[in-house]
Amino acid sequence: MASQRRLSRLRQTTLSVLACAWAGAPLGALAEGLSSPSAAAEQRLEIIDSAETPWPSVGRVNIAGYRRTFMCTGTLIAPDKVLTAAHCLFNRITGRPFEPNEVKFIAGVRRENFSAKHEAACFRISPGYVSTSDPQLADLQHDVAVIVLKSPSRLPAIKQSATALSEPAPRLAPLQAAGYHRDRRYLPTLDPACKIIGEVSGSWLTDCVSKQGASGGPVFIREDGELKVAAVMSATAGVGTSVVVPRQRWTSLLEGGGCQRTDENDLAQTELKDLAPIPQSDALPSEDIKGFILRRSIDP
Repeated sequence: MASQRRLSRLRQTTLSVLACAWAGAPLGALAEGLSSPSAAAEQRLEIIDSAETPWPSVGRVNIAGYRRTFMCTGTLIAPDKVLTAAHCLFNRITGRPFEPNEVKFIAGVRRENFSAKHEAACFRISPGYVSTSDPQLADLQHDVAVIVLKSPSRLPAIKQSATALSEPAPRLAPLQAAGYHRDRRYLPTLDPACKIIGEVSGSWLTDCVSKQGASGGPVFIREDGELKVAAVMSATAGVGTSVVVPRQRWTSLLEGGGCQRTDENDLAQTELKDLAPIPQSDALPSEDIKGFILRRSIDP
């Protein structure tokens, strides 16, 4: 028992050290090998081929334009609102937001079928979010956005977790993470048994599996017998670790209706032409995080 307690304390200390190191980590240096899930995590993945709730209301966020296509994952959390990651709505080269008319939410994609297709009217971006080529882990707490749809969906909106609003994070609660991975674009993939392993700068560190294309995907917790959205997938952090944005970071984005908000974080289509390019960070990689390179899950 004493040895087990020592191992437990050692593991907690290690996670705390890694969290402190990751907090200053740039996301610009990408490494395919270091963003892969562990073999054990890969084995627990499940393919979702179901029309039961909540899966018809989880879908792909597709961005299409001149010589470019991108894909992320999104979740219908209100008849006219889709939850996703903020970085999914920005061009990684220019740092500018995409035009809303380039963004579509294709719900319930199952091979050649889908449950609904909706066009974006505008975006609501988390306060503090900045599009940069070298974001820090501390910035990921702002990597969340809401897409306001042109017309309400008839699909059932997925409820949001009350537990996720608690402080500290519910570490013992089992999580489930879903998303459209790059290696399987037309069927969603589920990690049915993951958990929180740490907290840093307003984000949760989890062992939920994520791959390219899964950014913006829902991280569920089970409450009252049903799955509810507790967090949004943002990035991967080395082998077997992902960074997710908990619910308390996006509650303000749901205030008010439609695209009539006038604050600086409401990116209505008529305002996009006046936005200046966002400067890129010149941050250098931290020597403290060798082997723990972070990367976004967006699918080019």
